[in-house]
Amino acid sequence: APVVSDFTYSPGAVQVDALPPEDVSGGVASVTITAEVVARDRDGDLERVLWVLRGPQAGSAELASGGMTALGSGRYRMEEVVGFPTAIPGRHTLLVFASDRSGRLGNEVRGVIDVQSVGTPPEITAVELPERVQLPAVGDPPVPVVVVVTATDPDGLANILRVETRVNGGAALTLCDDGGEGACNPALTQASSGDAAAGDGRFTVTLQVESSNSPGPRVFTFEAVDRSGLRSGIVERTLIIE
Repeated sequence: APVVSDFTYSPGAVQVDALPPEDVSGGVASVTITAEVVARDRDGDLERVLWVLRGPQAGSAELASGGMTALGSGRYRMEEVVGFPTAIPGRHTLLVFASDRSGRLGNEVRGVIDVQSVGTPPEITAVELPERVQLPAVGDPPVPVVVVVTATDPDGLANILRVETRVNGGAALTLCDDGGEGACNPALTQASSGDAAAGDGRFTVTLQVESSNSPGPRVFTFEAVDRSGLRSGIVERTLIIE
């Protein structure tokens, strides 16, 4: 199999807020990436040297990919304008590898391009929480309380990392925009977040009021956090258990 080495690339980091305004449009930052490697194959049947750029999230799809151009003496180079979604900052991975005419893949070299964006904090625009709920009688099933928060982000909905709530200052509970797939908070007894549709900016958690709960007010605080660590203002609502 072929072997790649002597990997160099640029840039190592991108500060989106420092780019010229014309390079940032429609939620995408256009950045020129260059990279060079040395690629050799002892069999003399080296066919292609390829590069792939992946996003920062686990299992991210390719942002861009292509072949590298031979410069001679085993050196290969690429130069490409790549669009980085400004709503998904973080450590992007640039991979380079080679294949021979038999389809054998050699080793892989990689570098990290850290995309940073100060951006604008998210905002909570609405909270749906009943004002009162009746405590169930002993032996009756729990009463579900569906809590829905609508949140937006000027840098794009995908830039919202999480929306959370605390009840009476307790541990944070996550509200999920997941279409009700899986358990939003594994520690809770319900099997689903209760979210109606994934990706619509409405974040949901379903809580249970049980007969063993004490009556009285429950103060909920809500906050949204984006991928740059910026936080929305805190929104407060009160639920009374009767």
